[in-house]
Amino acid sequence: MERQTEALRSSLRTGSLYTEPDEQPAAASADVGQPEPWTPATLLNGWQSWGEDFAPVAFRRDQFGRVYLRGTLRGPANSGTATAAHMFTMPIGYRPANRIAFIVNDSNTDSMRIDVQSSGIVEVVPASQVTNTNFPSLNHISFFTDQ
Repeated sequence: MERQTEALRSSLRTGSLYTEPDEQPAAASADVGQPEPWTPATLLNGWQSWGEDFAPVAFRRDQFGRVYLRGTLRGPANSGTATAAHMFTMPIGYRPANRIAFIVNDSNTDSMRIDVQSSGIVEVVPASQVTNTNFPSLNHISFFTDQ
């Protein structure tokens, strides 16, 4: 019994799989892959990535189906219009099952709501919050596609 206990402790320390006391432990493999590379978002309605000091607006999916957004946006010159709210659209495979709302801060430390729709549309709600001087960050937005 002491030998089995020591073999189990050893397997836990080394990360190998415990089999039987007289057998060699099996090698454990946990290769779960890597996230996809970042895909640049095609910005619409006058939206732009803020600039060189910030990451460009992009998205990617990891090996578990979680989608991540990144980047900082500059609002369009035609702020306050319904079309100004629609920033970009993500392709099939990167969309949530249902609309998801996220609260983010903009450059003026005001709160702003970013919605990701099941159609892939990423937008500011309401559009009246959009100006060309406040810029929301998407860096903390992530979701599973089955949400």
